[in-house]
Amino acid sequence: MRSIAAIVRRLLLTAPLFISLVPPAYCQINLGAFGGVDRTGLSGDAPAETKYRAETGFTAGVVAELMIAEDVWLSVQPNWQQRGTRIAFAVEGKEEEVDSLKVGANYLTLPLLLKIVAGHGKTYVSGGIDIGFLLNATLTGAGGEQDVKSTFEPVDLSAIFAFGVMLPIGKPRLTVELRYAQGILNTASSEQDPEVYSLPPRFRWAGFRLLVGIMYPMGGGGS
Repeated sequence: MRSIAAIVRRLLLTAPLFISLVPPAYCQINLGAFGGVDRTGLSGDAPAETKYRAETGFTAGVVAELMIAEDVWLSVQPNWQQRGTRIAFAVEGKEEEVDSLKVGANYLTLPLLLKIVAGHGKTYVSGGIDIGFLLNATLTGAGGEQDVKSTFEPVDLSAIFAFGVMLPIGKPRLTVELRYAQGILNTASSEQDPEVYSLPPRFRWAGFRLLVGIMYPMGGGGS
């Protein structure tokens, strides 16, 4: 995970140089904020006779976008994410698995996205990476709550694909976006505490997010 931290540092160090190379004609900025619901769960290996089920959480953050070409924006979106999954166990005599345990985790994440606007400024697609920093993780069920932060790697990396629409409300624009995030790296810790409930050695976060936000064009307007 040290390599991910090194990549983040390099991105932050090279960002000012990259921005200085953007032609002045495209130096337009959008600023905004967003919130929404997150339907995320674990995927990958599951404990024996169990199944992962996605949980609904919440997310909120801010957005800063820089136009780098006509209808092409570089978007940075620091935010807080609430992720979770249920672990359903097979029970003799029942056709469906029964939810018994719930894993919840909170992350601070830094999505770095390339956004392409189409439809005369009404729609867009975007894609990129989401670097997540684990704040906490808990396991509830079996009569109590347990800290399982040691079960997860402290840094997570996901790929993001999204489609959105933009609705003018005067100068600001209301945005509605459907986003899919898929974990790229194994987020299971390689150094799990044997006294803490441990998940299998390979799993990733994956799921959909429905986001609603508001964007304010700055510096002469935006697309």
